[in-house]
Amino acid sequence: MYGDVTNLNVYTERRMACHWSQVNLSDYQIGYAFDTSKQWWSEMNDSLFTIPQMNVHRCTQNLQKLDAQFIIDKLGPFNSSGGYDWHVVKYADTFGLASVNNSSSLFIIEGSILPVDLQGAILPSPPIHAHHWHINSGGNGDVCFIDGFCAEENGLWVLQTHGDSMCRVDHGGVGCYFQQSQPGFGIPLKYGKLGFFGETNDIRAMNSKPMAHWIEMSVTLTEHAVKEQYNLDWRFGFGNMPWVADDIYGKRMTLKVPTKGESLHWKTVAVVGCYVLGAVNFHTHHEMTRDMWILRGNGVSLGLDTFRNPSAGEALMLGSMNVTHNDVKDVIISNGGVLICAIAPLRERFEFVPKDNVWLGTEEGYYERHVRGSCRDGIVLNNEDLTLVGFFAANFLKSKMEFFAQHTNWGGRGQRCADSYEP
Repeated sequence: MYGDVTNLNVYTERRMACHWSQVNLSDYQIGYAFDTSKQWWSEMNDSLFTIPQMNVHRCTQNLQKLDAQFIIDKLGPFNSSGGYDWHVVKYADTFGLASVNNSSSLFIIEGSILPVDLQGAILPSPPIHAHHWHINSGGNGDVCFIDGFCAEENGLWVLQTHGDSMCRVDHGGVGCYFQQSQPGFGIPLKYGKLGFFGETNDIRAMNSKPMAHWIEMSVTLTEHAVKEQYNLDWRFGFGNMPWVADDIYGKRMTLKVPTKGESLHWKTVAVVGCYVLGAVNFHTHHEMTRDMWILRGNGVSLGLDTFRNPSAGEALMLGSMNVTHNDVKDVIISNGGVLICAIAPLRERFEFVPKDNVWLGTEEGYYERHVRGSCRDGIVLNNEDLTLVGFFAANFLKSKMEFFAQHTNWGGRGQRCADSYEP
């Protein structure tokens, strides 16, 4: 489940009771690169990663009422002055769990990844945009860490925060950065080790007043008897894959979407086994995404074979076929398409932010926000095909580019039907 103001208040209370200690970092544990937006597109590769002059401070508390342990790792500082600059960081053995006896028997029941200022206040977006932040548990820990993502069989992306993870202020604001499992469930720490990968942007105006921020990660762990739950984005293959191979879009794990007209991308995956979903969510770059549908059945049976993607990770320009989004939707409906859920209407996925909000340099405008759409907890998926359809519009802000880097993620936490709960 995604959090709200209640989760924020609980976290703030726990944090105020923290006694911080500095972590001794060895060279292999951390890597960092700073790029301008232009450099990120043209130059980013693993050779840019160097050991930065930064620190990790840790807070550990025992929560007797939950029979659990609460840990915060605070990483930074990161210094910036706007212009959509890029901070790319990798941090292995997050929370120091590799040295914990029997850590593979632990379950994660709560967690968060947050940007904070010097005083520990959570920074909203803007000024700080959580482009991609992931905490992973997979392989031996290091492999997952180096790759930057985990496409593990068991979907062991245990926590993730993106630029559209914050809610509108009247719907919880930064409280939505907090994530938790349903009562009685937890994500297993099967490999006894976690790794963090993050890309962060300062999205204020270029040459704004310099500011520093920290990335603050937290988990609540328990050995108390709970049933296994998973982040199902990767288990079902809806975490951007497949993408275009061997080009700049594929290297950044994105879809290749035309900027100059309506386009369409769809993909079908087979769900093997029976699962009940909770905390269902979408992730996309919303300024181009007009709609996203999740349907039962495969794309061919839904009539989408008529609208083949140019390649696995490239969207089809519908103008080339003289059709529109509505025409495609009519085809899906006429073929008996059963809609599981859809992303929220475009107007609900943005919030107006005034100039100089929170920090000087914040530009007035509309910013992406997290909204669940029509998805509800308790969706049952049972040995069947699912099809995700992304409907993309022209992007005049990106019109100088022929294509736009896009995501179409859909997923959430879930568990096997045999371990089901009443939502």
